[in-house]
Amino acid sequence: MTTFTDFSNILPDPQNPVDNAGVSDPNSDSTIGGITSIKIKSKSENMSSRTNSGRLITAGVGKHSWDFDLSYNDMTREDFEPVQSFILHKKGRFSPFYFSMPSSKFTRNLIFGANLSVNDNTFLKVQTPTINVTDLRPGQEYKVIGTTGATNWSSIGAPVSPNTNDIFTATSVPAAGDGTIQATYVPAGTDSFIFTGATYNVSTNKTPEPGDFFVLEDSLEPLHTKLYRVNRIETSTNQQTGAITLGTNEVRVHFTPSLRRNTYVNAYPNFLDPKPRVFLSSDVQEYRTNVDNLYSFSLKLEEAEK
Repeated sequence: MTTFTDFSNILPDPQNPVDNAGVSDPNSDSTIGGITSIKIKSKSENMSSRTNSGRLITAGVGKHSWDFDLSYNDMTREDFEPVQSFILHKKGRFSPFYFSMPSSKFTRNLIFGANLSVNDNTFLKVQTPTINVTDLRPGQEYKVIGTTGATNWSSIGAPVSPNTNDIFTATSVPAAGDGTIQATYVPAGTDSFIFTGATYNVSTNKTPEPGDFFVLEDSLEPLHTKLYRVNRIETSTNQQTGAITLGTNEVRVHFTPSLRRNTYVNAYPNFLDPKPRVFLSSDVQEYRTNVDNLYSFSLKLEEAEK
């Protein structure tokens, strides 16, 4: 007897087939209709006004979200039923699920994508720079890196005589000190961070490129399901003046939207087929058939963060 643990929570398509039990089955011989086009909307909530002199004033007042409109070609019943059965099981807007974006299964730079695949997508990880204690931010959690020199550790929230790798939450900025520390996470609201890896090399392995989507796999923040899009890339040979100098194994990625949650060091980005978490935009789902017994329908989805 065959048993299984969970039903698939990924919208069925030719690369994510399911069997008649609704279970993911890469070896399934069922035919499933695939998405033929996708419309992606980026929604930011902002406020703007003008003064009497005409000066523009803006402020971000709300969340960012993605919307997706999925289109399908007319399908036979065999192609249609696995998709429709999955959708009906979600009870309209009641249950979120994931789906695979056809245009984002691979990175723009194929060499970079191939290196991700060979290394199981994990050889790039989030990193924070080592800084002097005088550059810390109160309220941020840090790891002690270097204890040489004169530093009043207890005045900033650390043990009086800390050891390397001790963790503490900063309480204040010292007037002086020679100790070095490293943030344990990149705080929510940040719109760039550094990826690095022990075997990663920018020249050999290449980098993500603007337009690549990714999600973050973070064991210390499993509720982080937000989808991000790369906007800019900095490397050691092309970086902004005044920023922390990058090494040959580091790449600074700028993205939209800003981080929705704290992202811990060693979390890694998934650029290969990142699947957004979504739910149906309406509780009403409909389809139609024609005289050739072909089925047609479309889906409207909204991002559904945990």
